[in-house]
Amino acid sequence: MVGSDISQFQGNIDWDTYKNNSNFVIIRSTYGNGYYDSWFAHNRDEARRVGLPRGYYHFCYPQYNSATDEAKWFCKALYDLQEGESLYLDYEVSYTGDAVAWCKEFLDYVSSNFNGIKPLIYLNQSYMNLDWSPVVNAGYGLWLASYQADGVGNTGKWSFMAMQQTSSSQQVPGIVGNVDRDVFF
Repeated sequence: MVGSDISQFQGNIDWDTYKNNSNFVIIRSTYGNGYYDSWFAHNRDEARRVGLPRGYYHFCYPQYNSATDEAKWFCKALYDLQEGESLYLDYEVSYTGDAVAWCKEFLDYVSSNFNGIKPLIYLNQSYMNLDWSPVVNAGYGLWLASYQADGVGNTGKWSFMAMQQTSSSQQVPGIVGNVDRDVFF
């Protein structure tokens, strides 16, 4: 299945056209502690209206906030999560602390607040050198940014990737300009 991850940078999407040209969408809901994506509510409501499989991601800033504070903010934004909607943590910043522990704390908090739903974690290849064993062993899947062929990339401690971002320059009818291309396995 091929889809896109989107944020306010895509602007006003023609959802009726997009749904006919994509299998799913991952929508940025929040970032940091106290910030909503300015298009989140509109994009969520439109993806629901057209019946497109969807999920929501949080872009984190561990250098500024605790994992629990950011997880609480993410959960607050998703107060009306519907059955079948998926969750994601987007980790792609420079952080001098323990990135693995920070991410696991975030993921555990979110999972415990949504009846055991296991969010995926988005990472790029540069983070595969860290020991993600605590995250893997807790059952959190990998969404890997790897701009290679579908299914190709260093998955580190994960035995496979659940989803792969393969491009940042996909063209999809319904979205003006470039958008990230994602493949869900």
